[in-house]
Amino acid sequence: MTQKYLPNDSWKYQQSLYSNFNNNLLSGISSGLSLYSPEEDIKLYKPLDYKTLDNLSFDDINKKIDENNSLFNNAKSIIEGTISGTAAGGSDGINIVFEKLGVGINKFANEAFGFEGNGIYIFMGLFLTGIIIIKKI
Repeated sequence: MTQKYLPNDSWKYQQSLYSNFNNNLLSGISSGLSLYSPEEDIKLYKPLDYKTLDNLSFDDINKKIDENNSLFNNAKSIIEGTISGTAAGGSDGINIVFEKLGVGINKFANEAFGFEGNGIYIFMGLFLTGIIIIKKI
């Protein structure tokens, strides 16, 4: 069961209403205005219930807020670290695949066509550029 630290809105509304009523009642009595008589009017005074606020410890609330903020910031840094770590790991993996693929392409180009080093990349670049030029014409 969760502990309620703060009163709800209906309690706040009731206390505000009673406080305004009491202020107007006392102001009227002090001005000499009354509905029945000052002794009878004072019986209309509404008692205010601040026991829930008396039981409240703002130090405990502030401590809980600080704990929640630190938990949030810790979780946020873990999530950000995980995301950036995953992105870095993924890019490393892709680089390794392309490196392996590049070695395979170079080996294949060397054996099949006799291209040395980056010759296959130059050939593919020229070939794709030629296709683009032909499509534009």
